[in-house]
Amino acid sequence: MSDSRLIRGIALAVMALASVWSVPAAAASVALVGTSDLVGQSGLIFHGTVLSQWASRSTESGDIITRVLFRVHDTLKGRTPGDTVELEFLGGSLNGETLSVSDLAVPPIGEEGIFFVEQLDHPQVNPLYGWWQGEFLVRHDASGRKVVHTHELEPVYDFAPRTALERRGLSVGAAEGVVTSPAVPSAPALSLDDFKSRVRGMLGNGR
Repeated sequence: MSDSRLIRGIALAVMALASVWSVPAAAASVALVGTSDLVGQSGLIFHGTVLSQWASRSTESGDIITRVLFRVHDTLKGRTPGDTVELEFLGGSLNGETLSVSDLAVPPIGEEGIFFVEQLDHPQVNPLYGWWQGEFLVRHDASGRKVVHTHELEPVYDFAPRTALERRGLSVGAAEGVVTSPAVPSAPALSLDDFKSRVRGMLGNGR
């Protein structure tokens, strides 16, 4: 895994102790990233909804993983093999054995959002870039508009180009450049379409 998202060695050391009991891995230490990092470094960015999830064994490591199948509504960057895409998250429960990773929340069935995926061809503890920083949830506001929220369900009011170079450290929430406070009290949260436009604008080529 890249140095951007987790001290993987600690988690893997704890995983070796997994048995029929729940074994929590060490809490994640996640580096703060910026919105420009999210857009520029993610190999795949898509708008989708979780269709299903199931636990299995990794064919590479033998660890318990949770596979999550998404319906892809729109691809903002990269390519998917079709109208669905499958992501793997470390941990889960299988045949009486549970492997848990602190601070890792697997998107539940029915969850709709914008997902920033670091890469598809290399398994990681969490495939989302910057962990929770790479997941934006879609909800309806009081008027019925689809608006974007952070992983912690804070409404997003702007998604401005930023890097984390000026504020190095660990993340405690949203990526640098994600604005969760309105400029004026009556300002609406960012709509799903406007959020996508911000991302595509940062890509610079419309896709």
